[in-house]
Amino acid sequence: MRIQAQSNSSYADTALYLVRTTAMLICAIGFALPMIALQSSIAIAASRSITIEESRLWRENPLLMQIAKKLNPLAVPPGDGALGLNRRFPEKVLVEFQSEGWNWIRSGAALGNGFIADRGVMAFEWAFARMSEGDSGKPELGSFGESKTIEVTNFLGLYARSIALLHGAKLEERAKRLERLAPRLETSLRSARSLKGERRWDAAERKSPETHQRIQAAAAA
Repeated sequence: MRIQAQSNSSYADTALYLVRTTAMLICAIGFALPMIALQSSIAIAASRSITIEESRLWRENPLLMQIAKKLNPLAVPPGDGALGLNRRFPEKVLVEFQSEGWNWIRSGAALGNGFIADRGVMAFEWAFARMSEGDSGKPELGSFGESKTIEVTNFLGLYARSIALLHGAKLEERAKRLERLAPRLETSLRSARSLKGERRWDAAERKSPETHQRIQAAAAA
């Protein structure tokens, strides 16, 4: 009877081991298959070199084309490039208004109109020409008048995006005008104020629309 009991116990242990091993294999296969499928999808996408040109979207999408037509600034006198409150208070250098230049650049890119794009280029040139050189200590090197760090981040990101859009639209001379300002972009990104703002980047700010603008600006630098 003792031998019989030991035999039954051995069979039970063996059966339990097989069940556990089978379960582990099933789990491993279940985990591996999605990973294999994901890696396969990534490899296929990479082999096809899938890219999307923003300038092409603006030229070919009917809805975006309607928006571009409404952004036409040619009815407004060009002035020296200052926009919004900067026309009345140029000493404040509020880049949130100069960021409007991005809208005119994408309008010009969509319509193939270099004169519209020029207005946008002038807006960025105006702001960068007034960026602080840090000679007197205040305002700090790389800052823009009374503009807040988050506003500067948005401005720099749209500046970088504008260069890519102008190249995509074959408006090369306008793109080169903006590219000449790239050293000032880098100076602003490296400024003490900018780096301090980056250290304070919390969870809420990571989700803000300005976050990707900072990434674009850094890539352009």
